[in-house]
Amino acid sequence: MKNTSRKTAATVLTLIGIAVFTCCACSKSDDDSPSSSVNQGFNPQADFTSNEDPGPLNTSLGNLSGKTASGGETGSTASGLRFLCTDDGEIEYFSEDGYYYISHDSIKLSDSNYGSHLMYMDYASCQEVYLCSAPGCSHDTPDCTAVLPNKDFPFSTKLFLFQDHLYALCLQADAVVSFSAANESEETGSSLSTADDRQGTLYRMNPDGTGRQKVYEFAPGLTIEGTMAIDHSGLYVITKRLSSEKSNTGSYSSFSEKNLMYLNLSSLEAKTICSLDFGDDISWHVTGCTQDAFLLRGTDYGRRLTAEEYNDDDQFKDYFQNSHEVFALLDPSTGSLREFYRISNARILSTAVMNDTLYISIENGGEIMGVNPATGEQWTVASLPQTNIWDTLEDVLCCCSWNAGQDHTFYFVNVKTGETFHSGLVNKSLGWHLEFKAETGRDVLVIYDYEAAPSAMNDGGYEITREIYGLISKEDLLAGKDNYRRIQMSGRGF
Repeated sequence: MKNTSRKTAATVLTLIGIAVFTCCACSKSDDDSPSSSVNQGFNPQADFTSNEDPGPLNTSLGNLSGKTASGGETGSTASGLRFLCTDDGEIEYFSEDGYYYISHDSIKLSDSNYGSHLMYMDYASCQEVYLCSAPGCSHDTPDCTAVLPNKDFPFSTKLFLFQDHLYALCLQADAVVSFSAANESEETGSSLSTADDRQGTLYRMNPDGTGRQKVYEFAPGLTIEGTMAIDHSGLYVITKRLSSEKSNTGSYSSFSEKNLMYLNLSSLEAKTICSLDFGDDISWHVTGCTQDAFLLRGTDYGRRLTAEEYNDDDQFKDYFQNSHEVFALLDPSTGSLREFYRISNARILSTAVMNDTLYISIENGGEIMGVNPATGEQWTVASLPQTNIWDTLEDVLCCCSWNAGQDHTFYFVNVKTGETFHSGLVNKSLGWHLEFKAETGRDVLVIYDYEAAPSAMNDGGYEITREIYGLISKEDLLAGKDNYRRIQMSGRGF
């Protein structure tokens, strides 16, 4: 599945929007790029609610196991590389039995510090619980297995299951680094610092949250991106060193020494696989993987843009529309990069990586194309007006209208058969797109409703106080049948 980080991005933008402009080398991130898919019409604001447990739930955490782990992002394969999430992917992970996520609320703990909660949704009982089995626990103390103190687990922490354990990769988002550096500069009058001093850290715990321990720390000064993939032995991450520069129009963060790193999760030995700077003036991003190679995406402007050109909205629009989106395969065994597809950015693109294939469409183009990264072969997967690829499920592209303000329903395309299915299901309260959070062989976990009220700012927006989750069979989802099995919530769902 392709998760979009609407809440995390909203938090970061709120923090940095006042004084800081960020720039990573010469290419905007996928979320900032005009070629990104459009998220919901706005980022809702949420009120804080109590973290008290609403009552006993008939769910035993003792049965949790990481052995059946599946899920994460698209591009997974059974025997080789499995892509977990992009840098902006949401803080969540799922198995065949349930769904883990970290709450976005920052609650005050009993020791006056702040933290978030580690939550679990059990599919068999259709209940959400704090990942804690201690009777009567208030889930507000640092020793509660469901509590993640903010000082150790920043909001950008990523979860993943591997073999018998649940892992949490604690990393510092680039935008927060820039914001921290700017605050330091304003308060002390010093020059911008090169990076936040918090090291990337990996924690390991049992699937029920017990036995949490720090197992690895990355070298000081390295920023760890949130892009992750795993194979049968360990974890792939992207590391880089951040620095800052000033211009007449603002302050910019840039990076150097961007590398692909591998961490063996048994021996906990790390090694650098290769550099992600290929000397071609393209800032590459890992966007998926095939069974034995990483799929990279970058924007070719014909030359390296300056920070001023990149951050000048008027100029950048022209630069971008005259650029090309480029896709390439990176062989981790040799570090070699091979371009296999490029397309003009004159019109907006949407893409997905699934089943060792790149799927791509052009705004209002009427067709979804498939591209084989190994051979460069291209073919038409389906023809329909609604070709904006919003998300993916197993063997299915979840597409919508390019004018999302008028039509929030989904058009599902089976990439194996070419069949299309239109579902009229939308969010019950507000009529927005459904949000697909996880899937099993039979079901999909969906946010299908909200508890919401009009914003107190009277701006036409809404304040979301709780997300309503439910399981629905894939058959009913594709057919548009409103047969949700509601998850009984302990938290707010975000």
